[in-house]
Amino acid sequence: MKDMKKRKIIIILAIIISIYTIGLVKKDFQNDTFFNISIGKYILEHGIDMKEHFAYTDGLSYTYSHWAFDIVCYKMYDWFGFPGLYGMTIILAIITNVAVFVFSSKRCKSPVAAFIITIMMCTTVYEAYAARSQIISFMCFIAEIYCIEEFIETRKIKYGLYTCICAVIVANFHAASWPLLLVLMLPYLASAFLNLISRKNIYQMCANYSKRKLEKKNLSDEKKKKYEEDYNDYTRFANEVKPPRFSRIITKKSYYGIGLVVLLIVVSITGLITPIKDVPYTYIIKSMVGKSNFENGEKSIEFISEMSALVPIVNTSFIVFTILFIAIFGFLPVKIKEEHGFLLAGLYMMSLISVRYIYILGFLSIYVLSDMLSQAFEMFIKDDIEKLQDILLKKVVILVLVVVTSIYSFSKFQEKWNIDYVDEKRYPIGVVEYIKKKLDYNNIRIYNGYDFGSYLMLNNIPVFIDSRLDVYCSEFNDTDIFRDFIYVQFGKKNYDEIFEKYDFSHIILKNDSIVNQYLSKDYNYRIIYQDDNFSLYERRI
Repeated sequence: MKDMKKRKIIIILAIIISIYTIGLVKKDFQNDTFFNISIGKYILEHGIDMKEHFAYTDGLSYTYSHWAFDIVCYKMYDWFGFPGLYGMTIILAIITNVAVFVFSSKRCKSPVAAFIITIMMCTTVYEAYAARSQIISFMCFIAEIYCIEEFIETRKIKYGLYTCICAVIVANFHAASWPLLLVLMLPYLASAFLNLISRKNIYQMCANYSKRKLEKKNLSDEKKKKYEEDYNDYTRFANEVKPPRFSRIITKKSYYGIGLVVLLIVVSITGLITPIKDVPYTYIIKSMVGKSNFENGEKSIEFISEMSALVPIVNTSFIVFTILFIAIFGFLPVKIKEEHGFLLAGLYMMSLISVRYIYILGFLSIYVLSDMLSQAFEMFIKDDIEKLQDILLKKVVILVLVVVTSIYSFSKFQEKWNIDYVDEKRYPIGVVEYIKKKLDYNNIRIYNGYDFGSYLMLNNIPVFIDSRLDVYCSEFNDTDIFRDFIYVQFGKKNYDEIFEKYDFSHIILKNDSIVNQYLSKDYNYRIIYQDDNFSLYERRI
């Protein structure tokens, strides 16, 4: 009866989360979505050849690291346009939030605790809900943690199979993040190892060894007596080992270490189940240790904003997580599971190193925070929570919750009604229209920015660079494109030297860029189109 009641509560709260999520998703698209569409179209028409076809620089290779998501984006855009992509993003966001809520509810005693934490965390990481391949990775990471924990507790092979399925999906939808599937298994393997070498477990293994010896036939009386004494002594020692009285760490009796090691080996092979060859294995290696052509040895990824180090004081998600963790674990007498401690410590450090991991910390911390808050509810307000759950099952209350949440989401949705799917402040909409009408764009060489190159791709205009770093950096290709772009952007080299090197005939710049301030006074370049946000220059010589 209790399980049925809990199931009903989870369904009701999952509906509320679904409605709430609709109001969180931003309407305007990020630059990745534009190249997803373009590449998806190319794949369906020509297949995957591991070559670059959108830049006018010849001889570049491309990894197609999210080929499956590219196809999905293109088909959705082809059928329903930008509204279809927006709707798809909302659906994926709903699945992500509902999944982490349902899974964390199953892993803790109180769905109310899981609901509170889910609402708080998903509100702070709302920028993660975008038509980008990362959202598929987030969903798979969420499912992976649940499946691993169920695999450890139940030892059912189906959860290991589900983990492998998640790995195959990530390998094809977002290969760059595939190694994280292996990384997320490490906290559980670490706990299993510590359990293996614990004093209690060592005594128990010695006792089991003596017992096996006793089962052998033809033992002399002397040896039999010795093994009996050893067995009794080691059993007594094992029983005498008690956990620390005031320990805040919860450890399991068994972490199914052998099963976890086998699962890790199997998951490590799933990166081969993809048409993009060894990309799931090599992408991160090339990004981190590939050959860099920057003079001071800097890596290309260091210049990408989402790969930069986190500044904790200005990151809302990080602040909310830290406050919640300190408030729950620091001021309440709750305990944390050993594997959860390792998981949080790892994600915390990863987030400090690179801001891109803050979303993973936000989503996966829901498991940990929900479990600890659930313990607090059980200790202090168990009866009140039971009454609250009874109230939540009343039809009138359900109706009120649905109506109130719907009003909130509808108001947020209405605020976005007049927002364009493509932000004219970020993307050169007017410039692109002018180029397509006035210029022979297939036979000119345009200098464009990293962030808006993909919008040119969407409009079939050959690009100098776009936000697919693996095409333009030396770690993946023998090219100086990304380095030279950075040098121009940061004024490390004279722009005219770079422009002449690539024989640009036209230049697209944001009006507020430093380069634009210089170019507007340079006689060798004349403005042929300008709007409030972008300028298009033509080179005179």
